[in-house]
Amino acid sequence: LVGVPLIFESVYEKIWKQAEKSGKAGTLKRAIKLNRTLKSMGIDASGKLFKSVHEKFGGKLRLMITGAAGIDPNVLRGFEDLGFRMLQGYGLTECSPLVSGTPDFYNPYAEAGSVGPAVDRGEIKIIDKDESGIGEIIYRGPNVMLGYYNMPEKTAEVLKDGWFHTGDLGFLDKEGWLYITGRKKNVIVTKTGKNIYPEEVEYYINRNKYIQESLVHGLFDEESDDTQVSAQIRPNYEAIYEEFGDSFGEEEVQSLIKKVIAEINEKLPIYKRVRNIAVRKDEFIKTTTSKIQRHKNI
Repeated sequence: LVGVPLIFESVYEKIWKQAEKSGKAGTLKRAIKLNRTLKSMGIDASGKLFKSVHEKFGGKLRLMITGAAGIDPNVLRGFEDLGFRMLQGYGLTECSPLVSGTPDFYNPYAEAGSVGPAVDRGEIKIIDKDESGIGEIIYRGPNVMLGYYNMPEKTAEVLKDGWFHTGDLGFLDKEGWLYITGRKKNVIVTKTGKNIYPEEVEYYINRNKYIQESLVHGLFDEESDDTQVSAQIRPNYEAIYEEFGDSFGEEEVQSLIKKVIAEINEKLPIYKRVRNIAVRKDEFIKTTTSKIQRHKNI
């Protein structure tokens, strides 16, 4: 089964919602714990322990493949717990399109946040690294394009000495596995030179059950003469109304979201904390692969 992260994250959420509604969430958690123990002994009882879940997928689903955006590592590990192997790849059209991918033998518990090593005959390097080792991802291989049609200047911007400059940011571990942290053009830079990756902050925000999705960006504040972290939040109205009732008003929703962000901020370094919040009811403008188009929503 191949799909974008939003599909798999939604499916995973519904599996747990169904378990909670039927009063079987506790049983499911215990079965997962048992399955992990059995797997450590070389025994895979996933098909029997989670038979009802497997049947929902037709009973023969073995592998899930995702790409086009980063997936929540907890969702990836969660599907592994239920007996489904999930692989993820990273690529760009200019690279025909795969740059890296997780192999079938990888450890989803230890390497769930990675998009794997470079494809065969490909090379990945990180340039212009910051103090954390994060920098721009560049790639070289036989699958890199010759250039943009009739656009020599644009081609020269991204193709340098055979290396394609992706515009994405990330780092490599000791084994050469790639971890993506965000887009170069999205980085929020403070007056003191601190780099804030919106995707990282969004990850923490989107994990909350009362939030459907978010968009983090920089907003210049004249009073402080600095760029502040701001967030547009789309509440998960279904979860909110289910817990607090349909009479829960918009002002109460906004108060709830502010409380949630305040709690999230406590877990973040001071310079990464969200200072401005905008709650929106309408859907974000997205691409065909369900990625939020930042420039059209800010």
